[in-house]
Amino acid sequence: MQAKIKKDFFTFDEVLHAYMQCRIHKRNSKTAIDFEKNFVPKLMKLTDEINAHKWHPGRYKCFPVLKPRLREIWAAPFKDRVVHHLIHNELRTEFEKHYIDQSYSCIRGRGTTKCINDAFRGCRSITKNFTGEAFFIKLDIKSFFCSIKKDILWDIVRQRVDENCLLGELVKTVMFHDITKNPRRVNPKLLERVPAHKSLFHNDFGKQGLPIGNLTSQFFSNIYLDGLDQYCKHVLKLKYYYRYADDILILIPDSKVANNIVSKINAWLAKNRGLTINADKTIINRIRLGVKFLGGRLFYHYKIPNNMMFEKIRVATRDFKRNVFNPKLLATANSYLGHGSIFNIRAFCARILDKNRLDLIYDNDGKKIFYL
Repeated sequence: MQAKIKKDFFTFDEVLHAYMQCRIHKRNSKTAIDFEKNFVPKLMKLTDEINAHKWHPGRYKCFPVLKPRLREIWAAPFKDRVVHHLIHNELRTEFEKHYIDQSYSCIRGRGTTKCINDAFRGCRSITKNFTGEAFFIKLDIKSFFCSIKKDILWDIVRQRVDENCLLGELVKTVMFHDITKNPRRVNPKLLERVPAHKSLFHNDFGKQGLPIGNLTSQFFSNIYLDGLDQYCKHVLKLKYYYRYADDILILIPDSKVANNIVSKINAWLAKNRGLTINADKTIINRIRLGVKFLGGRLFYHYKIPNNMMFEKIRVATRDFKRNVFNPKLLATANSYLGHGSIFNIRAFCARILDKNRLDLIYDNDGKKIFYL
């Protein structure tokens, strides 16, 4: 039997490392700026609280987002996010070494770009360089994060983590903490419009549901669905299987087996994880008609982003043209143009930049950021 992870003490250096990770891309946020003032004493105090078993999660902030659809996002206090990174650093290596290669969410070196590129290569391979016919199955798990059963998740985690050690205590505290008690609500009227099945306020949060916005939620979701990945790869023998969080893409040579595969996956999820496939979002179709996956559309000889990404690129470059001295608008434009570069839309980006009279976008040091 494999030894479980056991850790009963955290050093200041480990907490400091977690803090440095936590503030990446967040140094200009108000919470990060506030914490950075005299951050060394704060981290020393946090280290002492953790080792003395006195750390408790703080008050969350809940706010709505409208795109791509209305949903609620939860933001933990900055100090709590440091603890989340601390937990992730300790558990990541042990759990990730068991993942399949086609699992992409919240894994270092993998992400949406790699997932889209791997899926595109899979389309080329299964169609024999686009000379034959093949099909795809697009699956989405219904209300995934709000439907995760905490008792099942905890049973999976404690198979590899000693529940009686300090690390196990931290994991359990974060996992079962009821964040719906007295949160700070931003735009409460809009939050009330979030569908009940997608809101933690309408859940028995002590028993199910993880908050969207936490690093630990992304990490735990991978642990929760790793069993499904193993089932699809080693039992169903699905060679072309790709999963990013709850978005699943399967490439198959014959459509006759598609419904059987969906039924088996749905049955496994219901029996082992208490989840169901969203029938309204299940798509079975020919690859040559285009595969919609992770904000992109994959065709035989090219891949393009969805319409929302096209509009974001237009808006970002237009806004930057209006105020070229705004570093935030510069970063936004570069971000969307950079993400768009993974698709075959070079001509589109060239037209947008030419229309706005932006031949190249530069950073503050005069270095070229985006090349046409």
